[in-house]
Amino acid sequence: MSQLFHQLVRPMASTDTIGAFLNGQRIVVIDGTCFDVSDSDENARVFGRPSSRPGTQAAFPKVRLVILVEAGTHLIFDFGLLNLASNVFGLQFQWRYHYNGTVKKLYEG
Repeated sequence: MSQLFHQLVRPMASTDTIGAFLNGQRIVVIDGTCFDVSDSDENARVFGRPSSRPGTQAAFPKVRLVILVEAGTHLIFDFGLLNLASNVFGLQFQWRYHYNGTVKKLYEG
């Protein structure tokens, strides 16, 4: 499914799409959430568990979903599934390379 998504989905806004561009640059939004995954040792190893009180363990491992959304159309045009320990902003380098300038800056520190 991931391969099919990346083959088919591309930003769709034109310069006439309201709210899609600012000064000739495409506006994109980064968003994300976390989901519970099945409680297994392998999922806990791959995805990790959120922190909890000392001496206790969170009920379920979690996976982090990070998405890129085209502002004018609200189209999700890329995503990343990460473990909880991953640096979300580390994806900016992959996205910048993958879209060859479509995503110029996601974060300025």
